[in-house]
Amino acid sequence: GIGSSTPASLTYAALLDAIETLKTANANDPTAVILNPGDWRTLAGLADTTGQPLQPPPALATIPQRVTTGIGAGEIIVGDFSQLLLGVRQELRVEVLREGFMDKLQVGFLAHLRMDVQLAQPAAFAKIAPTA
Repeated sequence: GIGSSTPASLTYAALLDAIETLKTANANDPTAVILNPGDWRTLAGLADTTGQPLQPPPALATIPQRVTTGIGAGEIIVGDFSQLLLGVRQELRVEVLREGFMDKLQVGFLAHLRMDVQLAQPAAFAKIAPTA
């Protein structure tokens, strides 16, 4: 499964610990960090005792941070996303809906797609979980 850790507080050290988990599993280097806006703000706002912004360590500086509200506070996924597989179960289908929008001279669209997600290499991902 996906390796995980629970940091006392969100710091660059928590991300380094997640990368260490990947390296211990002999996984490839991470291609992205997925986190929510609040956690992104916490990391972006880290400062030293004089209030100066802290720069990320070189090991983290080149890893893209992808921000989404689709992940909970304190839950961060670090991994090699080339190891995330997406399988299309039903192709994208788009239908035009005219009748319900005719009175305003508009057209609506209904889109439908079924997909599955699978990890090709679960050890290529590490999760940072919120503290209890």
